[in-house]
Amino acid sequence: MSQAFTWTERFLTGIEVVDRQHHGLVDLLNQVGTMAEGGAEPDQGWLEETFAQLVAYAHEHFSTEERLMEHCGCDRRHVSHHCQEHAVFLNQVQAMSAAAGSDTPASLTALLKFLAS
Repeated sequence: MSQAFTWTERFLTGIEVVDRQHHGLVDLLNQVGTMAEGGAEPDQGWLEETFAQLVAYAHEHFSTEERLMEHCGCDRRHVSHHCQEHAVFLNQVQAMSAAAGSDTPASLTALLKFLAS
């Protein structure tokens, strides 16, 4: 099966921890893409694990970004806005996770589109 998203060196930031996290997100995106492309309906356990991985990624990545922004002396207002955007993202993921059990194929497609954007 093809990859939904291909990792290339163009995505490298030069910040090892961020690059590792981004690569992990691409791997997760490809897992979802493979499942969606295959047409198989994943069981609830797979969905729960996938959403748990996405939430864990978001918490780790956002925390890393926020620490880097603080360390670099970014304006506190910018950091605060960034944190608000992170909260919106997590709320979207949690809403998709809650809806996943009711309409799995549509949820996989929505998740794939959401992650790709």
